[in-house]
Formats: sequence, structure tokens, C-alpha cells
Amino acid sequence: MRSESLDELSGSPGKLDFGYSWVWTYGHLVLLVPFLALAGVAWLLGAPAWLMVVLLVPAGWAIFGFVIMRFVANFNALPEVPASDYLRDGTGDVLDLGCGLGRATIMVALARPTTRITAVDNFSASYIKDHGEAPLARNLRIAGVAQRVTVREGDLLQLPFEDETFDALVSSFAIDHTADVARALAEAKRVLRPGGQFLLLSSVASVRMVIAMLPLYIMNWGHVRTRGDWQRELKAAGFTLDDEGPLRTHGWFLMSRPPASAI
Repeated sequence: MRSESLDELSGSPGKLDFGYSWVWTYGHLVLLVPFLALAGVAWLLGAPAWLMVVLLVPAGWAIFGFVIMRFVANFNALPEVPASDYLRDGTGDVLDLGCGLGRATIMVALARPTTRITAVDNFSASYIKDHGEAPLARNLRIAGVAQRVTVREGDLLQLPFEDETFDALVSSFAIDHTADVARALAEAKRVLRPGGQFLLLSSVASVRMVIAMLPLYIMNWGHVRTRGDWQRELKAAGFTLDDEGPLRTHGWFLMSRPPASAI
């Protein structure tokens, strides 16, 4: 099944739902309506130009933010694997770090149909509605990949797996939400076999997202990494960065653990 057809399944009973509520896609409209209403009243009352600007600028921002979040970022859509070299042979044991409701798990399972995937999470993300193993299992069944996925509860800072267990890793918008990114990356490297690949999808500070989510960026600026920040942290963790690129409004990094002969 192609990812485009799965995108169409999102968001209603019996269809894929990755748990991002209306706030993430339509929240800007809540701000747009009152500012447009106030601007309309001000115009009817013959308000000065400066007041119209004060009211229309945030209205314009809300429209821009809505378009970016609903149609570009589109968190509830299922992305395609952005790196063609990731698991090119299509086989192996894969670990999804911070699986949430299965967005990356399903992405990899459909694109690489002979892989076996372990999905691990502590299922505590407050921004995902109805988070937990039950809605994850439901999504896996709908996507037709449940038989190839094992779900484990665990902490990304102390993974419940032996060293060098997995051929490949994937993580989507999870590691950057941990309390200690460096430790999470160290744990990721520990459970990855030498020569194995790691595909990281993560928030990356970009002009479009900074504008669209300006209030959140202002409140949380110190925790929003740039592409350069990620490059430095991945190198410090001992990974070799093989490729990288944009993913809608965010970014992806394909890296590998150096083979044993290179360590």
C-alpha cells in the first residue's frame, strides 16, 4: 500500500490517526477569526491606518501559520522514507525510538516490507491525544503491518535492549523531546550494530516554522536545534553522518555507526 493512500486514511474512525489534535492543524484559525472581526469593526468605524495594520498583521500571521501547519507540516500525514539509501536491501531488525502512535514504524514497514520492527516508547507524550499502546496497535493493524512489529515500553535514556541488537534505527520527533539528547543518542548507538544505519527525523529551526510557531519558538528557543546543532551532536555521539535533507518543514539525517574495524 502506498503512503499516499494511507494519508487519505488518517483522522476518522477505522482509519489511521497519529494523535495530533486539531490544535496542530487548525489552531491558528482560532486567532484569525477575532483579529479579522476586530479589523472589520475598526474599518466600519473609520479607524486610523495604524490600527488596521495592528489588527491585520496578526491576522496575516494566522493565515500563514494555518497553511504551513495544515498543508506543509501536516503532522497527521504519513511521510515517505526520505533517504533512498536507508535499508536499501530492505531487510533487517529495526528499532523505532519513541514510536508514539506508529508514524515512523508504519513508514518503514511499508517502504521496507521484509524488515522486522521493534517499536519502543514510554507512551507519555501529552501532545498526542489518547496516547498509549492500544491506539498504536490499532494503527498497526489498519496499516497491515502488525505481524511484523513488536511493541515495547521503555525509556529512550535507558533502553531495555542488549548492546548491538539492531541492524538499523529510526526515530521521528522523539529524541529532541528527551531530557538529555546526548544520552539518548549514546543509547541509540549502543543498541545499533557496527555498520548499522540510523534515520533521524527531527525538528530543525527553519524560517517557515519559526514564523508559523513564533510564540512557541520564543518560549522554547533554547531547545530548538538548527541543522548545525544536530550535525555537531550526532558527530559527538560517534555517528558518521552519511546524508541529510529537508522533510516538509523539518529535517532528516541519515547516519551510521562506524564498523568495528574503524572503532
